[in-house]
Amino acid sequence: MHYQTGPFFYTLAFIAILIFMFGVGCLVHIWNLGKSKSHQEKAPAKWIGSLITSVFLQTQIYKSGVLAWIIHLCMFYGFFCLFLLTSIDGVLTWIVPHDSPVFHFFKDGTGSFFLALWGDFWGLVLLLGVVAALFRRYVLKPAIFHTVWEDVVAIWFLFAATVTGFICEAFRLVVHPAADAPYSFAVLWLVPYVTRLNPTEASLGLFFYLHALLCLGFIAYIPFSKFKHVFTSPITFASVSTEQHYTRY
Repeated sequence: MHYQTGPFFYTLAFIAILIFMFGVGCLVHIWNLGKSKSHQEKAPAKWIGSLITSVFLQTQIYKSGVLAWIIHLCMFYGFFCLFLLTSIDGVLTWIVPHDSPVFHFFKDGTGSFFLALWGDFWGLVLLLGVVAALFRRYVLKPAIFHTVWEDVVAIWFLFAATVTGFICEAFRLVVHPAADAPYSFAVLWLVPYVTRLNPTEASLGLFFYLHALLCLGFIAYIPFSKFKHVFTSPITFASVSTEQHYTRY
């Protein structure tokens, strides 16, 4: 990767994650206040089983319909896997020695091809989930939907972050042609259009920070938005014993 992810970027990322953790902590605290003491103890086996079905499979959302379930899975896994990709890049940049085999494997070797495929694949998964969510909200319009400004802001926030991510990757491929370019299959079609703009290192940096600010802003906004149910309800649900009744908020 050739993005200038310097101290300023990681400082913003640290602040965004702190805000996210604070918001999640408040949600969990409020949820714990409503539990009886008997709910505090859970058998490890039951907790693990509930964790698998609720977090990784999100079966509680399946009750709302197959489309809603697929949308949630796409957004949950797409965003999480892209966040993981950014975290890997941060570790490689700031922790792994630059003269080590691991660094060169992921930066210059076969690992860079894997990361390019990983980013484009999960970016498409996320975009599919977001577009499907918009289609469901504005075209299908289920009776259970009550559109409020928080919902609109959250979904369009994520849409903007996803689209700018693809455009930013196309800028990178033009400014910094690399061996991993053919593996960025989702943005290759954008490269000819971006080339006509004659992008520079400065324009790449500006577009990267636009995308980064959208992503970090969304992370900080999650616990205070409609999307808290996508990322935090599964965790809350997993902490409930399989013998207990789960109530969606």
